[in-house]
Amino acid sequence: MRKAIITSILLVLLACIPCFAQRTATPAAAGDNLFLSATDIPRVHQLAPGLAAATAKGSKETQTFLATQEMSFAQLEQTLSNISVAYTALKFEEYLKELQPALDQNQNSQYRQLLSQSQKQLDQITAKYQAATKNGRSALDTNKAFVSQNINMVEELLVHVKGFKVDSLPRQ
Repeated sequence: MRKAIITSILLVLLACIPCFAQRTATPAAAGDNLFLSATDIPRVHQLAPGLAAATAKGSKETQTFLATQEMSFAQLEQTLSNISVAYTALKFEEYLKELQPALDQNQNSQYRQLLSQSQKQLDQITAKYQAATKNGRSALDTNKAFVSQNINMVEELLVHVKGFKVDSLPRQ
């Protein structure tokens, strides 16, 4: 039973990275946009409830709300993508540590194959974050540290992001 629950959680985490992970408007080649700063998570956490409320009212209200913010929509998308990728990587690592004893006992299970496939998918998602480095640290390591330090805010943020009406968000 526990394996089934954890499998479901892993699949949801990998399948439900918010749409922002695929919609980033800023070119990733520069690399700097892949790094979170110490203020990014608190800023987005503060902005998210208002954005969720605005998107529920429609496109015009969303545009009006975004126009009053100091962060552009492109910056918001990139920050949410960075948070999402780091959060998913952290949670996947946590689940793997928890499951390792069971995996060690059953070497040829379908479950092990599923986890291997999930790891490959995660590696693809995080590749550009691993490749971008600043001061000897990858963007993924930097972002995971910020997400870890602000885990409660991030989990509250995820609740708000689920409430965004995507049809009301600006098109890039």
